Amino acid sequence: MRPKRSRLARTRTLVQRSTKLVDDLTELVQAVTELGYTTPTPIQIEMIPVMATGCDVIGQAQTGTGKTAAFALPILSRLTRGRGPVQSLILT
Repeated sequence: MRPKRSRLARTRTLVQRSTKLVDDLTELVQAVTELGYTTPTPIQIEMIPVMATGCDVIGQAQTGTGKTAAFALPILSRLTRGRGPVQSLILT
């Protein structure tokens, strides 16, 4: 069993993760904007923020609504070199 961390240590970890998340999302938005996409679709509005936190998700939408981007963009922003061969799993 791991020893309990102090409240301050947990808060510092949360702040560090939140800062990295904001940085990752900023880079993601900039890259997508440079490709000419300006308005996210409803599936993207709902899925990207949740996935960016690392939560597992299930999403369903019609063909052509941007599901691939809704799933792929947050995954790509969270990939880390040296973290292992499998960092994400997509089931269709």
